[in-house]
Amino acid sequence: MKTSEYHPFRSARAKVEYLALYDEAADSWPVTSECRMVDTSYGQTFVRISGPVNAPPLVLLPGSVHCSLMWRPNIESLSQCHRAYAVDTLINTGCVGRSVYTRSIKSPDGAADWLDELFSALELEDSINLAGMSYGGWLTSQYALHSPDRLNRIVLLAPAATVVPVRLGFYIRALLPGLVHLRSVHRRFLH
Repeated sequence: MKTSEYHPFRSARAKVEYLALYDEAADSWPVTSECRMVDTSYGQTFVRISGPVNAPPLVLLPGSVHCSLMWRPNIESLSQCHRAYAVDTLINTGCVGRSVYTRSIKSPDGAADWLDELFSALELEDSINLAGMSYGGWLTSQYALHSPDRLNRIVLLAPAATVVPVRLGFYIRALLPGLVHLRSVHRRFLH
């Protein structure tokens, strides 16, 4: 995939503005954390890590129009007895966070391969606890089907297209009105 210096953003200005808003929102992360950029064959994945070093791992996957910052309201509780890994996924659906995809994830197997690479790079052994909301729930379910031996428990929060198939009409009703106001939605979310 050919990329620009400001990929995955439309312009250098858009990248600077978005990341400034992202960093402002990240300043309110309520617990001590470390940030890592993890290389995978699909691109660089940004992960914010909180909680005791030797605690069981809990990987948190956000919904499609969210990034790792969606876990701010819950991270204090979640990281008390877990080593929490809040991930900015490698999809381009409006909220890319700090991850930078260089190869599209085109299938459930591709999504599972990306997560497998991420978990290995983070040196997570087996017995991973994996939680996802909406699209993150779908990713969690796909990974559970692909690599159940690496998982301890999964949590699916309103998993998209996992329990009941999603019809085209849902996407039209849910996404079309949001596209008009996407910029203001993201600004409100990040503030």
